[in-house]
Amino acid sequence: MARPRPLPLLVLSDRRLRPVALSLLAHGMAQGMTIPFIALWLMRAYGRGAGSTAAFFTLLAIGGIVTNPWLGRLSDRTGSRRTSAVTSALLAAAGLATLATHPPFWVMLIAAGALVSCQVQPPLFALAHDHIGPGTTILPRATAIATLRAMISAAWVMAAPLGGLLLEARSNLPFAVAALCNICSALLTILLCREAAQHPTRHQPIRSSGRPLWMPLMLFGCAVILIIAGNSAKLQVVPIYLSRLGLDPFTIGLFYSWMALAELVLMPLVGQWADHAPRRSVIITGTLGGTLFFVALSLGGGAWTVLLAFPAVALMVSAIYGVGIGYVQELDPRHAGLGGGIFFAAQGIGMALGGPTIAWAEHVLGLPLAFAVPALAIASGALVVIGTHPRSHPLATDAAPA
Repeated sequence: MARPRPLPLLVLSDRRLRPVALSLLAHGMAQGMTIPFIALWLMRAYGRGAGSTAAFFTLLAIGGIVTNPWLGRLSDRTGSRRTSAVTSALLAAAGLATLATHPPFWVMLIAAGALVSCQVQPPLFALAHDHIGPGTTILPRATAIATLRAMISAAWVMAAPLGGLLLEARSNLPFAVAALCNICSALLTILLCREAAQHPTRHQPIRSSGRPLWMPLMLFGCAVILIIAGNSAKLQVVPIYLSRLGLDPFTIGLFYSWMALAELVLMPLVGQWADHAPRRSVIITGTLGGTLFFVALSLGGGAWTVLLAFPAVALMVSAIYGVGIGYVQELDPRHAGLGGGIFFAAQGIGMALGGPTIAWAEHVLGLPLAFAVPALAIASGALVVIGTHPRSHPLATDAAPA
């Protein structure tokens, strides 16, 4: 009897989903090389601290609020997910290339907001959403979406230590290499990705109007904002905290590689769970991991606490990204691109709000006690998730009820 293959390999063997997985992998390399090191890069390249880090992520969020829903909605209206994904990847590459030139600080912030904020994930996940259905793909919906999102985590396993080495060699080098990775993502999308035929029978009709269902989408967006605001401390403050504990950039990159490895293992498993259980329950349960992570950090213990607790926050990331992306698409299946755009716009808002919040908490409470504040934000987001519910009813052969 043949041994079952790991879920990431199953996705890569699916001819419909493989191109999306490869494009996400290239985009994830760009993220993993840069995002964990933004605070350290600003400190080295510009002599800036926590306030400038918060400003960077704020501009990133403002740009994402405009670009990501617009690109997602554009893919819904035109039917061309591929064009939107290529446009996003090329705009992000242009922004990263601008950062690599070490421009004046204000130019760098504008580039971050206008270009780096563009995400290829909304149109790519909408493209995957169009392909997934009974008899068309190997994996059921939630498992497939979660495993596709695990490609980002797989990229981080390799990219985070590499980004640390590049940062040590030259402060702006990670951004130049990341720009090339996004160009590769665009090329993979152009050469390999194909638009899917629509499957109107996949879902029961919602209503005759073609307008998006804004209320459930926005409510879930608010939950994502709160959860990501808490999670943002993991990227905006934890690297600085580890640096103060004496860790060099390469070792910090290894820490984040370990976290990404935990995500790579957990995310497909959480997706399988969501195919057999209410997805809201899966997301809410996952947020407990993030809450416990920051509670553990707030109690002290140093670098070993961060290392040992990273799998807990990986569980939350697996739930909110691996299951949350599919969940927001199911809230309004007719506008899957818009749903993905709202999800990633909410992610940007959360990161922008999280920066000043954790900076204020650090000023008032000091580290590590300030990590209790992101724990509270994540718990609050879980409460908002309870109030969301799907407006469509996937067929039993496609996915479990959300």
